[in-house]
Amino acid sequence: MTSFFLIREPADVITSFIKNVPNMTAEMTGLPQQAELLDYLIARGREPIVVGSRQILQDPEGQLRGLCRRLGIAWDAAMLSWEPGPKPEDGTWGKYWYHRLHESTGFEPYRPKDDVVRTTSSPSAWPTWWPNVSRLTPSWRST
Repeated sequence: MTSFFLIREPADVITSFIKNVPNMTAEMTGLPQQAELLDYLIARGREPIVVGSRQILQDPEGQLRGLCRRLGIAWDAAMLSWEPGPKPEDGTWGKYWYHRLHESTGFEPYRPKDDVVRTTSSPSAWPTWWPNVSRLTPSWRST
C-alpha cells in the first residue's frame, strides 16, 4: 500500500488558522501530528508521496494524473469537478472551514496569500515541532 499526504504549506495553514482561532496551539493545526505520521511511515520503510495543494491548484489535471499513476489507480476526468454544497465526508469541521469549497464546482487557480503569520505565531515560536513540520513539503511532481 502507498500512502500519500495532501498538504498545504505549513505557514499558510497557520495564517488561515489564526484568523479563526487567535490563541491557537501547534497541536490544533494537526501539523505536528502529520510530521509524526510521516516519520512513523519512513521509519518503517514506507516513504509516502507528499502532494502540495498549491501544485494541484496550479495544474489540477497534470498533478492528479501523476498521482493516479503513482498510486496505480485509474485517472477519471470527473476528479476535476464536483457538485457544490456540503458533503458527508466533510466531518465536523466542514461547517467552519469549507465555505468556499462548498460554493465551488471545481479547482480555482492558486492565489498567493497576502497575509503574513504574526510574529508571535511564526515558526520560530515553536522550535520543538517546526523542523519536522517543515519537511511536509511536496516531494513529488507529476512531471
